[in-house]
Amino acid sequence: MALAPLEAMACGRAVVVTDVDGAREGLPSALVPHCLVPPMDPEALAAAVTGLLLDAPLRTSLGRRGRAHVLSTHDVRHTAAAITAVYDDLLGHGRTTGTHTAPGDRPALVGRSAVAPIEYRESTHP
Repeated sequence: MALAPLEAMACGRAVVVTDVDGAREGLPSALVPHCLVPPMDPEALAAAVTGLLLDAPLRTSLGRRGRAHVLSTHDVRHTAAAITAVYDDLLGHGRTTGTHTAPGDRPALVGRSAVAPIEYRESTHP
């Protein structure tokens, strides 16, 4: 995912991005019709940029919606909490999820590690 469009949206700026890997995922669906253009299509890019430059109310509205999207979905606190939850789950420090991945598996108990330490060594010599 490209960071420059997210940073611009976080500043309340409307963006125009080409539909390449990761660009669409950074945009809220409401902005896609105005802000996403096909790759290798300079006419579409020019039309999208010109449209935003000539329509101040639309530009302002898209900027506000983009900012709200970034603040609600890409906030570092949300990311940190999600990463912490993954580590807690892996280490068995979090609450049990109640899901089973295979018959006989049990959820990790609170305060006990569900990860058994196993060491793997790979020789670089034949």
